[in-house]
Amino acid sequence: MPEIADPIDQDSADRAYATLPALNGYAQTFSVFVGEPVHVRIARKPSRDLRGHGHKARGPIHVSRIKIRNVVTGKFVATVRPAARTQIFEQQPASFKDEGAGYDCLIAIDTAALAPGLHECVVTDSTAHVSKEIYFNLKPRALAGYDIVCVLPTFTWQAYNRVGGGSFYNNTKGPELSISLHRPLSKKRDNFVDAAIPFLQTFEQERIRWACIDSSDLHFGRLPSGKAPVLALLTHDEYWSQAMRDRIDRYLDARGVVLVAAGNVCWWRVEVDGSNVTVRKKNGQEGLWAHNHLPEETTFVSSFRFGGYPIDVAQKMPRLAKRVANLTPAQIAASRAMTVIAPEHPLFNGVALDKDHAFGGDVPIMYREIDGIPIRKDGKLWRKRYGRNRIAPKILATGIVIRGYRGSSRARKVGVVVEAQVRHGHVLHLGTFGWSLGLSKKNKDVRQILLNAYRYCRALAK
Repeated sequence: MPEIADPIDQDSADRAYATLPALNGYAQTFSVFVGEPVHVRIARKPSRDLRGHGHKARGPIHVSRIKIRNVVTGKFVATVRPAARTQIFEQQPASFKDEGAGYDCLIAIDTAALAPGLHECVVTDSTAHVSKEIYFNLKPRALAGYDIVCVLPTFTWQAYNRVGGGSFYNNTKGPELSISLHRPLSKKRDNFVDAAIPFLQTFEQERIRWACIDSSDLHFGRLPSGKAPVLALLTHDEYWSQAMRDRIDRYLDARGVVLVAAGNVCWWRVEVDGSNVTVRKKNGQEGLWAHNHLPEETTFVSSFRFGGYPIDVAQKMPRLAKRVANLTPAQIAASRAMTVIAPEHPLFNGVALDKDHAFGGDVPIMYREIDGIPIRKDGKLWRKRYGRNRIAPKILATGIVIRGYRGSSRARKVGVVVEAQVRHGHVLHLGTFGWSLGLSKKNKDVRQILLNAYRYCRALAK
């Protein structure tokens, strides 16, 4: 979340470590081209931490088998048995920054026979322990024939990851905070790969040809050749570097189309040094894009700064709960939905809206953190808040939020689903985490809107 959490507490770091399986690890580079080896580092939890797990080790432990699973289809696509004995050592993640976990055991996986996509490396050791959730992405060399490229927000996943002792949320000593990408990820649905998978599964089921890149790919320019017809951001992509922003802006300059199926996008500005990501959160301000003279809406149209938290979330936050204390249960229930104000838009074809054009209260579609654009009491865009910005957003749906950034405003209406021409391209911003939640719940209307959004953006790309 955008606000700074309490100073580092070992209890939360210990809880994150406890969620890791006995055999755990990480890909040194999360996203590689097909044909490049994936280097996976793996360790076994020390025996003292394995009470109740069985398989007491006697002597050295080795890699027994490696299976590769396609995460989207759920199918195993390869099995590798190492030619040489590879020892796995008992280790805890050494740190959350600098060199990161520092696991000693290194496994190189040949990807030449694998197809592009999101994969899991499943390692079985000689004591029958099995690893989980060691993910890596394979990207194509060229984008010819692909319909959509999805950005996996690996910087944000690690920003919330407390394995190794800290994150951007439980380590707030000093103005500069740094984390390493070289460590296992503790599983957390909204801030981990789980939240992206339902989108990819939907595209796969509809035979939409998709590929993925990640935050590091955008930052370092490790991208497939060619231009993506549609570029998509998924769920929660909060931490961005200048280089990442620059590449998206150049994509829009080249008449690209961006689909944002996410909330709280591009909130913090980070610096990247190799495998370390650093943010400045002194006074909660220095690292914000809006304080670096390049507000996020100049690329993505809307912002958490203009949006905020849905009522359900605000009720659980002491500093915001008093602002919604006067709302009735009926008002709170209604705030879980968004109101469609452009029902004729292709985005809502085949979607069941109620008599008030409300949608998604059963998901809830207004979920976690909402990006928005400011509107006046008459429902029209509050143009003044865009300053000299030449972007002219069109509001497609509105929602009720509590402002989470400065101020003491009460519940207010904002534009949540919006679109605009940006530079020479187009951005369609859906504004909320709720799309991932709805897909995971197999909500038919959420699925329909996502597919409508893709088809609309794909048509614009032509």
